[in-house]
Amino acid sequence: MNLADAIRNFDGKHIEPLEAVAGELLTDEGGVDALLVLAHSDDVKTQTAATWILKRLYEQQVTFTNPQTQEVLRLLREVTSWE
Repeated sequence: MNLADAIRNFDGKHIEPLEAVAGELLTDEGGVDALLVLAHSDDVKTQTAATWILKRLYEQQVTFTNPQTQEVLRLLREVTSWE
């Protein structure tokens, strides 16, 4: 399942699809950037799923680039639905 589909289908309870996508993002060069774009969505469900995956990547000790880190900091100020 791709990133957008996993986020779109997130039911707010079952995290298995999000875990699978988080694992796939470990080898996807542009995946974190796409995830950061989705985290800026006005849709609460999308924000929640995207921030859950960001947190999971952090827990897996993924190293974000400097621009990605700056974007995460921007998200902290703007996003209202963190998971």
